[in-house]
Amino acid sequence: MPEVQQELWHQIVGRLPHDWFRKEHLELLRAYCQRVCVARQLAKEIERFQPDWLREDGGLERFDMLTRLLDREHRAMTMLARSMRMLARWSRAHPRSGDTPP
Repeated sequence: MPEVQQELWHQIVGRLPHDWFRKEHLELLRAYCQRVCVARQLAKEIERFQPDWLREDGGLERFDMLTRLLDREHRAMTMLARSMRMLARWSRAHPRSGDTPP
């Protein structure tokens, strides 16, 4: 696992109770960390995208591709989080903290 994904793994595991994840969740958590890192890279590419590039040949198509890829990553992240019951368990564990899930 690349270092950036390892750091995210440790951040997530460190913020949650020690028994939050079961053994069978570890591969899902690895995939979740991978998806989060890919989504962050795509978001950076979208942020760097200049509006003028939309008028260039292929500009709109590239922007559309980036936003579709980011949407796909977000859907995969949500599915993985639900599979590990992170979203429901997070809201029960932090009902009014204002903190957001990792």
